[in-house]
This record gives sequence, C-alpha cells and structure tokens, in this order.
Amino acid sequence: MRELEINLVLGFRVPEDGLTVNGILLGLEEQTPVILNAVLHSIFKALEHRAEGRCGTGDPSLLCAGNQGDREDQGSGTEQE
Repeated sequence: MRELEINLVLGFRVPEDGLTVNGILLGLEEQTPVILNAVLHSIFKALEHRAEGRCGTGDPSLLCAGNQGDREDQGSGTEQE
C-alpha cells in the first residue's frame, strides 16, 4: 500500500477579542464540507496521476481510453434489416 501525503492550508479570520474554543470548533464545523472536498480532490488527482503513469505499461487489465463494456450490447452501428 502506498502512502499519500496531503498538505492542506486553512485560512481563518479570527476576531481580535472574544475568541473561544467553541467559536473555533464552530468555524471548523462550518468549513468541514470545503475541507473534505479539498482532501477528496487531492486523492482523486493523485490516483489519476498514478493511473496515467500506468497507461502504456502493457497491463491488459487497464483501460486507458474509452469505455469498458460489453460490445455485443453496444452494437456496431451497421445493423441490416
């Protein structure tokens, strides 16, 4: 299993006074969807990069372009009546 390192930088506006731990946690909770989206985007980009590197290696289990599917179901487009 390979290791994936993700460096994530978060920017928050912090009030000059009245800052509480609960306020920080609330701000993190509100930003959770954005944070998770950034993490998932990074993981998918890394997987895509790895797959692109494996294309052309001759591995028959990889489909590097197009769609995988049953060709009989797709038809050839040249059917005769």
